[in-house]
Amino acid sequence: MILESDLYYFWQEISSKTVGALQKHGIVTVAELMAFSYEKLAAIDGPGNKSLSEIVYFIKQLGK
Repeated sequence: MILESDLYYFWQEISSKTVGALQKHGIVTVAELMAFSYEKLAAIDGPGNKSLSEIVYFIKQLGK
């Protein structure tokens, strides 16, 4: 199931820098990422505007 997949496997959609920033905050799977609101993601230290844009695009592609 895609929600249980590790974000690392989506390196074509999300850069390794973005995945690394998410992993520093314990966000490792697609399900964990989707549990965060945009506001919570924007508030964590690490991902900048470009990373947030990648994340939003990725989540939209998944249909959330």
